[in-house]
Amino acid sequence: MVISTPFSANVGPTQPYLPWDRWSANKHLVHVICTTVQQLAAEADAEVVLDAVDSLLANAISLHSSIAASGVALGDDTATYQAPWRAALNSLKTNHSEDFELLRLLA
Repeated sequence: MVISTPFSANVGPTQPYLPWDRWSANKHLVHVICTTVQQLAAEADAEVVLDAVDSLLANAISLHSSIAASGVALGDDTATYQAPWRAALNSLKTNHSEDFELLRLLA
């Protein structure tokens, strides 16, 4: 999903490409990350948060695949991070499910 922030132009499927300077792009990224973390932190159930993060990472992996398929190379290798983070997250869910039950009891 692509969203606009106070640091970006409006986005949409029919909008023309508008170049961003690096400073605005970085502020946009930080804003999106902070907004997402704020939304996740409001959730009381840690397992629900893990599921939401898993979905975000799956979408990021899919987006990076689409970008690569279109022939665009990302200079900072961002596509290398999401799959290992997702694997670690799923390992945590699989190997520590009893911890999530304890967290639910403590809430």
